[in-house]
Amino acid sequence: MKFSWKGVASVCCSVLGAISWLYFGIYRLFKGPVKNVIAAKMTGTLTLGLLVSNFFRGFCCLTIAGFIWCLWYILKGYILRK
Repeated sequence: MKFSWKGVASVCCSVLGAISWLYFGIYRLFKGPVKNVIAAKMTGTLTLGLLVSNFFRGFCCLTIAGFIWCLWYILKGYILRK
């Protein structure tokens, strides 16, 4: 097996992409919008407006997470081509 810095850099990009997706997509989603909806439901203050706004915030978290993952994936492809 041949050692290549391109291979190491591409694996690092893949790992960083997965970690950043997990942080923005999962952790930030559950820390923010999902936590707010659960807390509002438990206190009895859940409204349709709060539910829709938190759904939108969650959608934005997942969209940003996918965008960041795509950037790492593009960088990985660029490194492997050079």
